[in-house]
Amino acid sequence: TKAIGKCKTGKSKMLLTTLYNNIGSIYSLKGNYEKSTEQYERALGSAERYGSELAMETLYNNLSIALNKLNLPSRSLFYLEKAEKLALENNNYYTLADVYNNKGSAYAELKNAAQSASFFNDAILISKKNGYQNTLYSALVNMGIHYLNEGKTKEAIAKFEEADGIDATINSYYRNLKILASGAAYLKNGDLDKAQSLLAQSLEQALALGNLRDLVTTHNLLAELYRAKGDFPKAFEHKSTELLLFDSLKKKETAYTVAEMEARYDAAMKDKELAKKQLTISRQSSALVRKNQWIAGIVIGFGLIVVLIFIQGRSLRRKQKIKNEQLKLLEQQQKNVEMKFI
Repeated sequence: TKAIGKCKTGKSKMLLTTLYNNIGSIYSLKGNYEKSTEQYERALGSAERYGSELAMETLYNNLSIALNKLNLPSRSLFYLEKAEKLALENNNYYTLADVYNNKGSAYAELKNAAQSASFFNDAILISKKNGYQNTLYSALVNMGIHYLNEGKTKEAIAKFEEADGIDATINSYYRNLKILASGAAYLKNGDLDKAQSLLAQSLEQALALGNLRDLVTTHNLLAELYRAKGDFPKAFEHKSTELLLFDSLKKKETAYTVAEMEARYDAAMKDKELAKKQLTISRQSSALVRKNQWIAGIVIGFGLIVVLIFIQGRSLRRKQKIKNEQLKLLEQQQKNVEMKFI
């Protein structure tokens, strides 16, 4: 945050994009996707204003992750489409694999299981082909969760075990997500001791990260586990904690949703006001054109009248001249006749 204040001139302004993006990533790891979204949006704004050392597809992709976690999959897909287009244009297969992974998550939120699984598979294939270990890990975990939601616990556990075999430094969020999902799979499979060990690890990791969503899910699963074991006091303890944390989570999400709706309403009102102004300007322009046409018509009409008067006057003068000449001729002829009589 201190570094942001120093990025005021020249090329240093380009660093703002990276700084905002990095702060957004920190908030994501902590599960604070409201703050994460704010920072990623600032990163995009900074990139458009000052440029960016980071690829635009990366920025769109990062923002999409936070939006999907806020249960805004349609908005997430909007940015993922942009990210996919740019990644393909730039042959950025590393980001493309992650984009497909995140598209799978967005479609999972939209309850489109077939589309979700298809994108997870695409992410797995690209990651395996190019050796993208972190993306492969997260895509395997997501595919495992897909199988878990479909009631296929054996297939889910197989994916989690495959992810375990990856030798790489894994993002702490996905590492804990795999532990949590594995605990849920073993719980559904009836292996309570294995589930208890994994969920205890998940609880510790979620507390360390301050990840409220993972804490809610872990307490929910632990309550279910202890109920299955017949330890009702512990089941009640975890259920009570889950409800307390869930209430806090919903308040945060509601506050963000209200702010989001207010922002959209303000934007819509601004668009409406702009449209009204444009309509007024258009009407004024049309009125001005009509006025100018009337003025032009009057000027042209007046000009025609003047021309007609001039032509008529000239014609009258010519006729008068001819008449005068005829009178003179008659007078001359009369004089000649008089002279003959004399």
